[in-house]
Formats: sequence, C-alpha cells, structure tokens
Amino acid sequence: MGVEGKDRAKVLEAGAASLSNQLGLAVQRLRKSFGLSLADLSSRSGVAKSIISQIERNETNPTLTTIWRLAHALDVSIVSMLQGGEDGPFIEHLKRGTTPIFVSDDGLCRLAVTGWLKTVDWLQWYDFQADPGGVLESSAHARGSVECLSVLDGELEVELHIDAAVGLAPDEQIEVFRIVQEGLVNIRKHSGARHALVRLSSSPTHWILTMEDDGKGFNFSGKFSLEELDQMGKGPQIIKERVRLIGGTLTVESNPGAGTRLEIKVPKGGEVSDEL
Repeated sequence: MGVEGKDRAKVLEAGAASLSNQLGLAVQRLRKSFGLSLADLSSRSGVAKSIISQIERNETNPTLTTIWRLAHALDVSIVSMLQGGEDGPFIEHLKRGTTPIFVSDDGLCRLAVTGWLKTVDWLQWYDFQADPGGVLESSAHARGSVECLSVLDGELEVELHIDAAVGLAPDEQIEVFRIVQEGLVNIRKHSGARHALVRLSSSPTHWILTMEDDGKGFNFSGKFSLEELDQMGKGPQIIKERVRLIGGTLTVESNPGAGTRLEIKVPKGGEVSDEL
C-alpha cells in the first residue's frame, strides 16, 4: 500500500530519513565506544571527516562502499554496523518461522507479511499464494492508496470494488467497471505485460480513470486523444465507444516495447447514454 503525489513523497522521505538516522546513530555509537574522534576514524577508514560527520547527523546517505570502509576501520562486520540504535536494527533479518502468515476463511489462500513492520504505515509488502478456487476478501485500503500486484506463476482473478464514497452514479459505476474489465482483458490477451495498474481518482470537476501496463504497447507511438485515434483508425475500439457513452475524454499514450497508458476523464454529474 502507498499514497500518491505530495503525500507519497513526504512519507517516502520520512521513511528514508528514519532509516538513514538509525545508520548515523550506529556509526556514532561504535566510534565513541572505541574512543575515536572523527579525525581518527577518517584516518583509519579513508572516508573524509566531513562525510562521517554528515552521516552521523543524518545529512547524507552513504554508499555501501563507504559503509564497508567504516565497518572495516571499526573492526566490525557490516551487519554490526547496521544494527542501529535504541530504535532497533537498520537492516533486520526475518526468518521464515517469524513471518506473520494470514489464512483466508476458505483455507486456500495464504498471505505472508514480508514487509518491514516499521514501514507498515506507508508501505506494505506481501507474498500471496493461493490454491485453485481460493478466495481472499479484504476491506479497501485508505483513500489515495496505490496497490501493485505481480503474478509470478498461474492465473489470478482480481475483483475491483468501487467505494461508494467515490461518488459515481450507479450507471457510471457500471460503465467504468466495463471499461476496466475490457482494458484488463486487452492487457492479458495482447500486451504480454507482467504488471498492470488501475487507478480511479478525482478532480473538482472530473473522475479520472487510468490504466497502465508494461507490455508491448500499440502499433503506434505517442500520445493521442479520442478524436485523433478515430482519425488514425487506431486504439481500443470498445473502450472508445464506452467513453463516448459516458461523455468522457480518452487519451492513449503508447510506447512500443515499453507499455501503454490510458487516461479517461468523466465529467461529474454527466449523463450516460444507453445506446450500447
């Protein structure tokens, strides 16, 4: 789970700062335990005194090479260097037996929590396995979250629920669902993609639906509107028709070999045609 835009940047920056701060505390703790000054540690490690000072003050993110030099100079392993301070380890090794695993009500799905518990507020990482016919039902993520799913083996059916808080009218919900359904079918059949992302968001005047994949793209390159696609005789025909029914606009950005991005904007409070 994640968040978007400025909020996402803020939590990612805060998470990185938290981890970097733990490393700085570890360097400082080990240096002082050996009775070394910054100059002493700099002379031993070959790392500039100013860089060591910045690391300890959480003002820079050192490379692995720098960490290795400091660890070697302090006669400790990199693992010891990354043990962190009172807040816990900077890098934590979790054994299989200590990994939390949730089982679905039907007993056919297993969800292992492989992400770090200290980042659970802004990033969650799971290993999901299911036997044939297994169903995993869960409540929606917080508003503004982004969920990414990669299927490594087999086939997985994803059911999309549109929260009533989104505010789409019932007929708009149906058409949006059909557009998403058609888009995912196209991705599975034609794109060869390994990843797909569907996002429904809003602006003060429009609902915005985006679908992205990392497949082979359409047989054209560039970013085109619905009208331009019609003139070219290109683009997803069924999706184009459904977009017209809900009075929306469509933009397709295709990068052959690098994926496709569809953006559909629907005016809030618009009327849906029943021609299709």
